[in-house]
Amino acid sequence: MNWLKKFTIVFILIAVFNLVTYSIDLIIHNGRESFLFIYPTLIINVGFIYWIGFVGFSKPKLLFNVFKLIENTTETFAGDLKHKLHNAMTIEEVYKNANLTLTELATQLEFHPKTLSKYINEVHHMNFSEFLNFHRIEKVKE
Repeated sequence: MNWLKKFTIVFILIAVFNLVTYSIDLIIHNGRESFLFIYPTLIINVGFIYWIGFVGFSKPKLLFNVFKLIENTTETFAGDLKHKLHNAMTIEEVYKNANLTLTELATQLEFHPKTLSKYINEVHHMNFSEFLNFHRIEKVKE
């Protein structure tokens, strides 16, 4: 979380700079706001925003480790899901149920429906309906 420390330190420094420039402006103008402090404040804040954008686009893995977690989770379940789905389609022939839904199959396989849908989309490059129809057609071909 090195980037978070840098972000926090820079943010605090900018906040202190903003307060100091505002205070100096008040002191110089005898307690009246002249709004001259706004220009350096805006320039510093714009630089900070561009810095955040630069880090976000040039080093996305620093900010978005969530995707790595999702990939690891998918790899962990992929083998088990592949095996259970293969058994359901080839041995149990669940596709013969005309009213089968993604939720029912996911419950039967003991996976979340979104996980099952994502697996079918990514591995088989088709949605759930196409996946079922593919297996139905293959059975008819036999």
